[in-house]
Amino acid sequence: MRLVLTHHRRFRKAALEETSETLGEPRVVEEPDHSVTVVDVPDGDVRLLKTTTFVQHVAPADIAIEIDGSSQDLHRLLQAAEGFAGGVEGHFAVQCRRGAHSGGASHVEAEYTTRDVEIALGRPIEARGAVVDLDRPSQILSTYLGASTAYLGLSTGEDNKRTLVAQHSRYTQPPAICRAERKLDEAIDLWELGGDLREAAALDVGASPGGWSWVLASAGARVTAVDPGELDERVANHPLVSHLKTRAETLEFGEATFDWLVNDMNVDPPLAAEVLLRARPWLRPGGRAVSTLKMAGRSRPREVLASFVSRLEPGYALEASQHLYSNRQEVTLLLRRS
Repeated sequence: MRLVLTHHRRFRKAALEETSETLGEPRVVEEPDHSVTVVDVPDGDVRLLKTTTFVQHVAPADIAIEIDGSSQDLHRLLQAAEGFAGGVEGHFAVQCRRGAHSGGASHVEAEYTTRDVEIALGRPIEARGAVVDLDRPSQILSTYLGASTAYLGLSTGEDNKRTLVAQHSRYTQPPAICRAERKLDEAIDLWELGGDLREAAALDVGASPGGWSWVLASAGARVTAVDPGELDERVANHPLVSHLKTRAETLEFGEATFDWLVNDMNVDPPLAAEVLLRARPWLRPGGRAVSTLKMAGRSRPREVLASFVSRLEPGYALEASQHLYSNRQEVTLLLRRS
């Protein structure tokens, strides 16, 4: 079974280790881009990769064809996809991604865009009666454009780790307050947290300039933002946001007050764990936390993650962890108070 794996450029080794543990030892076929690896793995349940942290996205690579960056590639891709098109029915999406260099040319020099590919491959499928659904497709026709090779494959929506087709670009849009808010936006979407945040009480530790507080308040949560620094004026004036202008280590709450705790402080993992453990008594039983874990400069990210989770036990149980498209050299965790 051939797969196209997407990962952060610094986390390729970690992604391959996770793949080996879930699907068997991978054989690297090609590294077409710094954040993409094409691998052959023993046949297995690709849905197991949904539990991984450093694999961002996975797509099947059942067919490989040569490309050169010219407009003729669209015809080549259409011919290659004909074998899949007849098997697509119901709600579907075409997902095309490309590396920094595709068809031997840079991204900007190619004679077509990824959107051109998606339209060209999707039209004949739609003409047969299938319905385009970019949010909840039951089937996904995936295409990856490498340096001189394109890979195509068909999978069910359940098999894809990240079903939303536009997820790799959606969170790169200009933020309202700061870039950090895209991380929480993406985590809420990925783990479907929006319904639980509405009317909840949330504590944002290290909030300045207020990106995460803004996201929480926009989702309907009542936010206590803690930071000695100033909040963006829009956040400070939001009716659902209260600002405690103090450092996290000076906080004192007499009882379990909050449903949610969030932490995006730029601190080393031991201090991040200390902040979470200190705040645990303020979370109601079953309360949840979203926290980033900074990995910059650390050569063994899986060990850092394991050590961090171990530090939090038995105070928190790990529900999920993921290197998000919006993350840089960090991982975002979803935790629940034990």
